[in-house]
Amino acid sequence: MNGHQKRGSLTGWSRSVPDSFQAESEVIGGNVSRAFRAIRAHSAESRPPSCRRVVLAAVLAAAMAGPAAAGPTPVAGATPDPAHTPADAGSAPTTEATSAPSAQDPATPIATRGVAHIRLSGEVLEAPPDMELFPEPGQETLREWLRRLAAARRDDAIQAVALEINAPALGWAHAHELADAVRRLNDVKPVHAYLVDPDWGALLIGAAAGEASVSPADAVMLYGVSGEMLFFADAMGRLGLQADMLQVGTHKGAAEPYTRSAPSPEFAADYEQLIDDLYEQLLRQTAEYRGIEVARVRAAVDAGPLLPAAARAAGLIDRVETDDEWMAGIEDGLADDPNTVEWHWDYAEAPARDVDLTNPFALLGALLGRTGERIQDNTIAIIHADGTIIRGPGGTGMWGSRYVGDDSLVACFDEVLDDDRIKAVIFRINSPGGSAVASERIYQAVRRCAETKPVIASIADIGASGGYYVALGADTILADPPAIVGSIGVVGGKVAVSGLLDKIGIARFEVARGKNAGLWLTRPWSETERAAVLSLLQGVYHTFTARVRESRGGKIADVEAIAQGRIFAAPRAKARGLIDDIGGLRDAVLLAQSAAGIENAHFLVLPRPRTLADLLGGGAGASRTGAGMVPELLRAVPHLAPLLRHKGVLHLLDLADLLRTERALTIVPAYLQVGR
Repeated sequence: MNGHQKRGSLTGWSRSVPDSFQAESEVIGGNVSRAFRAIRAHSAESRPPSCRRVVLAAVLAAAMAGPAAAGPTPVAGATPDPAHTPADAGSAPTTEATSAPSAQDPATPIATRGVAHIRLSGEVLEAPPDMELFPEPGQETLREWLRRLAAARRDDAIQAVALEINAPALGWAHAHELADAVRRLNDVKPVHAYLVDPDWGALLIGAAAGEASVSPADAVMLYGVSGEMLFFADAMGRLGLQADMLQVGTHKGAAEPYTRSAPSPEFAADYEQLIDDLYEQLLRQTAEYRGIEVARVRAAVDAGPLLPAAARAAGLIDRVETDDEWMAGIEDGLADDPNTVEWHWDYAEAPARDVDLTNPFALLGALLGRTGERIQDNTIAIIHADGTIIRGPGGTGMWGSRYVGDDSLVACFDEVLDDDRIKAVIFRINSPGGSAVASERIYQAVRRCAETKPVIASIADIGASGGYYVALGADTILADPPAIVGSIGVVGGKVAVSGLLDKIGIARFEVARGKNAGLWLTRPWSETERAAVLSLLQGVYHTFTARVRESRGGKIADVEAIAQGRIFAAPRAKARGLIDDIGGLRDAVLLAQSAAGIENAHFLVLPRPRTLADLLGGGAGASRTGAGMVPELLRAVPHLAPLLRHKGVLHLLDLADLLRTERALTIVPAYLQVGR
């Protein structure tokens, strides 16, 4: 390991190396690797050793090993431009790793063997943050992670990849896409995975590597898949609240958490089938990557969580070892002399935005302006619909809930349609739906664009109800293997609070002219009002199913057989004609390039992140009061914090907020996701 390279900490204490140590180690040469190991093996302190101590130890190691050639070694690991590099297609720059001359013969160069270190940790984002003045470290989009893995696969200076999987926060779709990318990388050059506190998603990614190791102090948190729904009808009744909700679709379960104490038989059957499909899918995929029988993986899951030794005995991992032993094993497998191994720490990581904080004009420009993106010819636009669909500009809620605004997405598709340099569109969807009106507007914008340019819809974890509605405007629909698809149905209603008002002594006096004038008063509906609302919802359902027939008519024989609110995992959705194929973001990129007839594409990601100028100009985006209520409730009743942070409760608040302005919703419960 060449000494000038920084040591990417697997335990978290030396992610960056001070400049003084960097300069010293460049002179010392190739023995810092062993110095680091000695320090970490013998230090009893949990904090990092001081720079002076590290340098002193390195100097001692260098002196004991003999003279080393002076002069810095160039750092390899070029980072392709993330805005103009496909997820895994086209060409990327290669890096030239240069080694230090031999101590015995300074004129004879030693051939180095490059190791790309990639640390997968933090939250794996589906879309870039809605607004981020100064990006947080450790947050990258799925596309960025795919780009880094693809860069390592194409880089001739890299002979092996050290993939550190440190408890990333990611959905099932992201786990599948990253595992597939790791498998393709391992087909070209060996990938050595080191898993820290792995759950099944992390284990799936590690299983796709050539070798997977776990620390002896860790556990493999493999114990199956599960889902939980909360039902609020009884609790609401005790408070005097009544969810006066209607739904069109016998399987449409969006209103059931608020009107029932248990799921309907239809919705329960759909949910159980969804869990079964995902569970079997994960068992098969894990077994395939590890080269073992499905029954063996099933037995390991039933015995989980597992200690590392048990995970190794089950064939889920290869080694139980410390991170130092893992690194040493990678070096030993590449070369007889570890000093000829070149480590490329944080390989292909996108450089941080360089802002001179001492220059007020530079700082103001960074806060107010764009990042200098430039649209080029042969560009593919990636338009994200990530979150609940609403009318207006979209944005992010108080607790991180994301909202897809129809104004924002319509503007994105109109921009793409008018720009001849943009040749194709990938419409990346991760949405449970929302406003029926907003879904129809987005659908129309997608369809207009698709009449002129190829539009590929790519569904991540969920593209259901309104999330499926908007996909129907595309030429082709792909979905990740674990994606939730369908839920063609409509729900609407209100929360009647008259009972609560009675409980707390607030009297009502109602005056209305017109048979249905009291529709949105605080009391429950009358029979005639209920019939009027049901007629409205049935009209929306008719429009929804008409869009399905227009888009999928030749592929779905009987729309009602797959509608009525039914939900499907992606493989079943494909078998029934709801989607065209199983595939992730990389597949969508390749399909878009083929449809547009371009080999090497540039990429434009939309919607663009908002800037301070957008806020000052009034473009503040969504601020939904449902999520915004939670901080106030937490301050008032702190012991309810675990309940109020539950996704089901947040969804209840968000749904109540949506119903203030929306009469018809094409939505599934936003927390209808499977945990592990």
